[in-house]
Amino acid sequence: MMQRNSTPVRRQHLLALALLAAFGASQDARAQSSVTFGLGVLNGGTADRALFGQYNGLRDRGETPLSLDLEYFRQVDETGATVLFKGSRLFTDTREMGLRWQRQGAWKIGVDLGESLRQEPLTVRSGLLGAGTPSPQVVTLSGGGGSELDLHAHRTALGLSFWRGITPALEFELSLKSEDKEGARLFGVGFTCPTPIAPGCRGATGANVGWAVLMLPEPINANHSQIDARLTYARDRLRLSAGYYASFYRNRFDVLTPSVPGRLINAVGNDLELN
Repeated sequence: MMQRNSTPVRRQHLLALALLAAFGASQDARAQSSVTFGLGVLNGGTADRALFGQYNGLRDRGETPLSLDLEYFRQVDETGATVLFKGSRLFTDTREMGLRWQRQGAWKIGVDLGESLRQEPLTVRSGLLGAGTPSPQVVTLSGGGGSELDLHAHRTALGLSFWRGITPALEFELSLKSEDKEGARLFGVGFTCPTPIAPGCRGATGANVGWAVLMLPEPINANHSQIDARLTYARDRLRLSAGYYASFYRNRFDVLTPSVPGRLINAVGNDLELN
């Protein structure tokens, strides 16, 4: 159930005072402030939320997870300065926060912080060692066993923006973004003998079934950053724009090198000798 309330607040409000101190706003200027918030509560067990909580970060938050949305706005009439803060899903792993501080026609500053979580809805039980790393070790299990794997991918993004009106005809704009992604996702690698990861195994001839599909979670550890800068001149019928844009992607795990034993168990419980 979600309830939202919008309440005007005066200068004496604690949150308003904190933001005034942070941004150096004048106590003598006429100002308008408001706070809007919403609080949500979700019931049901974590197993019931396996699919529902795949992307919203509420799967493993207990029996009654909370979600808070918050918005704070303040405007100083005499200077034209405004402050806007927005936060959504603040008690979850998919929280987002944004701050906008500007003086109309002069400058703008923005900061954004966001997180997202993708959880594997399936329960995976395996004897694999080092799951989610570039060098997992396959372990032969007979008669079940193993342990549950927590497979998820977590993203953290940070964005900064700046705009400045240099003259009535000239303005400068800058945007910086960076996103980190780490974790592991469900993945399978199939091979036919012989293969570099099991060079001693026999080929698929006669009674020898020389192939296998192994569950090897794909390790994730990457960063994507970009920069966008632009200088614009506009006057009468003339408009000129010069800019720079760059995008950088770095994958810290570029090779998956598993270790495979000389003996595996096939899907019906029989031995699959590889060497």
